Amino acid sequence: MVSDEVRSHVGDHGGVLYVRTTSSRCCSGPLTRLEATTDAPGDLAGYRRVEEDGLVVLLRSNGRTDPTELVLTLEGRRRPHPCAYWDGCALVI
Repeated sequence: MVSDEVRSHVGDHGGVLYVRTTSSRCCSGPLTRLEATTDAPGDLAGYRRVEEDGLVVLLRSNGRTDPTELVLTLEGRRRPHPCAYWDGCALVI
């Protein structure tokens, strides 16, 4: 699901949204989050193209299966930025 705001923002910033998982550790174990940006990464290895409601998304999920639903929103008033949710969650479970 893609909001109109995301579609407009991505269109104004190159037309492609890059979404990847990032992992870190915390006291309860590994934590995997989604990072969404319109800035192209230095290395596109591992990214694959998916269409989400007509928007071009390059997704790198580090060996995980694709989400059933990738929700894309635009957050922030002063500095709007895209955010991605994996099956409705901010963290990849």
